[in-house]
Amino acid sequence: MTEVSPRPALVLLRDRRFGPFFFGKTLSLAGLWSHNVIAAVLAYQFTGSVLYVGLVSVVQFGPQLLFVGASGVAADRGDRRHQIILGRLVCTAGSAALGLWCLLDGGDGPVGRVMVLAASLVMGMGLVLGGPALLSIVPALVREGEVPTAVRLDSLPMLVGRSAGPALGALLVAWSGPGPALLAAAATNVAFSVVVAMLRVDEPEARDPEADSSMRAAVRYVRSERRIALILLGVVTIGVAADPALTLAPAIAEAAGGGTAAVGVFASAFGIGAALGVVVMGPVERWFGRTPLVAAGLCVLGVATAVLAVPLPIAATVGAFGFAGAGMSVALTSLTTLLQVAVPDSLRGRVMSLWMACFVGSRPVAALLNGALADAFSVPVALVVAAALVAITAWVCRPGRLCES
Repeated sequence: MTEVSPRPALVLLRDRRFGPFFFGKTLSLAGLWSHNVIAAVLAYQFTGSVLYVGLVSVVQFGPQLLFVGASGVAADRGDRRHQIILGRLVCTAGSAALGLWCLLDGGDGPVGRVMVLAASLVMGMGLVLGGPALLSIVPALVREGEVPTAVRLDSLPMLVGRSAGPALGALLVAWSGPGPALLAAAATNVAFSVVVAMLRVDEPEARDPEADSSMRAAVRYVRSERRIALILLGVVTIGVAADPALTLAPAIAEAAGGGTAAVGVFASAFGIGAALGVVVMGPVERWFGRTPLVAAGLCVLGVATAVLAVPLPIAATVGAFGFAGAGMSVALTSLTTLLQVAVPDSLRGRVMSLWMACFVGSRPVAALLNGALADAFSVPVALVVAAALVAITAWVCRPGRLCES
């Protein structure tokens, strides 16, 4: 039997299955990040408290800790396409509800504060409903030898969405107000749901009806595989260190003499740097290997986070956010590729739900920690703590340990 050569990245982007999934996911995540930045700006305008901005992240990402395990089990047992669609439609409801409220009322009283939190909670429920399926479906869209390339490409929608979404959200808010901007964000999730509904996905390998399909089996698997546990530790740290780009961005912008537009610029710089990091990963990985990129990315992220603790002009702050994003994407994409390649399909939904719990689920803890440290001490103190955590993890996840089986 003739072996089929893996297709390069540009060919995968033109594939009739992977291509629409990639671009639809990019559009949807741009809408998600538009919602996140608009909600953060509204929360800060209503209260003037960094801690309250962190609370918005808590209610949005908190459900990852509570329900992501059940969602991962469902992804391994059922139809992953249907699960993705359901999750995206719930996200639509969160953005649309807050957008309609802004159009009809938009006041900054107690109702406004509650609406921001409620919409973010609904958005979080949508993310946890479809998240593990969204991650674990990627290998089913490509050939077996193309999984590493597909996983690397699949990190770009999050990064491009993170760069384009905040800028787009800030522009729409400045042009037409938060209501239309949030409704536009809701529309992107509807569009992606249509794309997923039309996808043809390879049937998964036959599932053993006697196999343990519980979340406990996935946890046992992770505990028995030291390398997988180290990968997830690295993902937790990246989730914590990436939080300042959202939670602390309004306070950093205010200290640098910027306004709402600066918040969007900082978040976009982080996303652009992250996207560029993925672009250069291909040739760099061929030269040095995948595991050294984990420590290298963590080191760049840690140094850039520490630099943000120093008072800088806005232009220099934008550059630091860009380098932080590049470090984050290189480390996170390398870790995720190692994970997707190592885990069997029968466990992939549940293990990727643990990935979500580590990355997205760490955000509530990070948001509360960063917000509390910033309010109690200062923004630089919160940034230095995050940088120190990244430095420790870079040592723990050094190449020699990640290469151990």
